[in-house]
Amino acid sequence: MNAFYQRLKELEAKEFEEFCFHLLKERHPGVDIKHVEGAGGDEGIDSFTGEIEGNLFIWQCKSFPNGVGESQKKQIRESLRRAVTNPNVRGWVLCLSIDMNTKAHSWFEKLKKSYSKRLRIGLMDASQIVHELMHRRTLRDAYFPGAALEVAELRGLLLRTGELNNQELADLTAANVEQYLQRLKDRDARFTYEITFGGDRGPQQRPPRPGLMVSVTDQDKTIDVFARDVDALRLSPPQLNFSVKGAGVEKMRELLRTGRSQEFGPGEVANLSTDFSFLAGSDPIEPLKLQLGPSGSSQSIPFRVTFGDGSDAIVYDWMEFKVLRRGTEEMELVGSGGGPFRVRLTVGQGQGNVSIEEDFVNAEVRSVQKLVKAASALKTGEYFELYDLKQGKRAFRAKLFDVPDWDTRLQALVADAVFVADRYKVELRLPAVVTPTDAENLILLRDLANGEFTAQGEFSVTIVKGSENEAGLLQLLAGSDAAIRLEREGYEPIPQLFGVTIPTGPIVVEAKKARLKNCDQARDAFQRANLGDDVEFVFSPCDKMRFKLAQ
Repeated sequence: MNAFYQRLKELEAKEFEEFCFHLLKERHPGVDIKHVEGAGGDEGIDSFTGEIEGNLFIWQCKSFPNGVGESQKKQIRESLRRAVTNPNVRGWVLCLSIDMNTKAHSWFEKLKKSYSKRLRIGLMDASQIVHELMHRRTLRDAYFPGAALEVAELRGLLLRTGELNNQELADLTAANVEQYLQRLKDRDARFTYEITFGGDRGPQQRPPRPGLMVSVTDQDKTIDVFARDVDALRLSPPQLNFSVKGAGVEKMRELLRTGRSQEFGPGEVANLSTDFSFLAGSDPIEPLKLQLGPSGSSQSIPFRVTFGDGSDAIVYDWMEFKVLRRGTEEMELVGSGGGPFRVRLTVGQGQGNVSIEEDFVNAEVRSVQKLVKAASALKTGEYFELYDLKQGKRAFRAKLFDVPDWDTRLQALVADAVFVADRYKVELRLPAVVTPTDAENLILLRDLANGEFTAQGEFSVTIVKGSENEAGLLQLLAGSDAAIRLEREGYEPIPQLFGVTIPTGPIVVEAKKARLKNCDQARDAFQRANLGDDVEFVFSPCDKMRFKLAQ
């Protein structure tokens, strides 16, 4: 690793600028970063993203192999001062080929603070650059060839895998892993195994899965061990023996009491031994970390769930609950399948906690409304009950306190959405974000169905001249105010709500009093028109027009 620090110091200023540009392009592949050629640094810019005349984010590169002293501080201040003469600069990052000492860091923090109201200032120093180089082989090879021993290449030379194409290497890897798995199975056929190689990410922490008995992790891989021959394991259960000490004693008590996972570190576990064949050996096992806890229960219990009490109670006839953990004094269950939510229940020593974890995104609005009503019933009725459908008896009933109030705006939104879904016979699902257009169209569709939608403004009507309407139209053309009632095939533009297009069907537009605005033009056009011709009339209502669905 020290070789990279040294090679960074050895880069000339221009080469360091180019290297930083390519590193930034690697780190931010979705950002259009540009490099300034020539004397761009005179304006405090080496690389930037954004528009010179718009919002700018700048990286300024400085190659200071001998550290940051007073002369270097002056250069940094001048570069920053030139950069901020552009009022469009929003961010400025100093890229250094070295690490600053404590005094230089303190100075830089003060510099950042002095500009904090103007723009955001950052630092990318040698340590950060070297950390990035650990994961970027192409850049290492291009700028620092031979600076590090490439383990993958060495293995390739030893195994001659460098001569293989990608598919051949993948096939060989799969064959080697299969052989490794078979060796594990040969040691103990009661189990089945999964191996995960983490690569650059290292071993990953994953939630427990049903059937998982042991998970062993080192720096390269994770081996998950599952029960295969359950009967054989019942007859001869595998043993894991250890003793705990220090803080590990209280952790073990907590594990037994509540069933909550506990992690034991060095100095808390001693004398660990096991007859798990793939782990056992001639030497004692010295774990760096031991984690004990529930493996993820496959046990499920069907419950009928009741929110509230009496006639106002809301009932979910079937929800599936799983036991997440169980101790001598405490147990936690989680239930789902009744609607767009989960119920998490913790009980122990005569007390408990019930929480509702809703998930409304893409949920059907009627199911959301039922949950809203259930929460309201819980607020007023206070009682929460679980009825075990397998056992045919009540399993849990408690009076809840401090039930939070539901958001009244959400209640109103959902109630209107359900009304619209029922009235227009569509299925609506709540989006992640309700847009202003959604809110406007929800009100429009609701009021249209209730006959309460009104609007102001002129409107035009095309009327076919006929013998049956000629007398009435002549009276209107004389300039008299008149009541107007029109029927249209549907509201236009057709409303969209939560991504669903909702044709309204025929609607009626009524105005109690309206005046013909283009009276002279319309009279001339009407008189010239033959029977069956279209004539356009422009009306100016004296009051609001009312829109409603045709019955």
